[in-house]
Amino acid sequence: MNGEPRGIEDWHLACADHLHTLRTRPPAQMVADLLIDLMAVRNQTEASTPEDVIELQRVTAALASVHADALTRLGEHDAALCWWRTARQAADASGDLRLRLLVRGEEARSRPVRPARPADHARPRR
Repeated sequence: MNGEPRGIEDWHLACADHLHTLRTRPPAQMVADLLIDLMAVRNQTEASTPEDVIELQRVTAALASVHADALTRLGEHDAALCWWRTARQAADASGDLRLRLLVRGEEARSRPVRPARPADHARPRR
């Protein structure tokens, strides 16, 4: 990475590349590169104009969603929940209703079904 900010089109290509990688390779092979891009887009967002921030929030939402999905596939559910929160917050900040719905739908689809906690079974019935 050369420190130069990427253009929005380059960020959209990066999102597409990461999504393709998630679909075609084991998730363990992609998480490090994805984290690098997540940190880069965060740094670029902090130094951007208000007009660019909205589009970079969209990029952040997309990258964070892919990362959360990869972590879920790796069984790292707690970390995935944190990244889903990041994706939701970025989508909300973008003001893009379609993206907000997409992120929430993908999160619901990828969440594992967890068995009931022991405390749930220990409650007396009335």
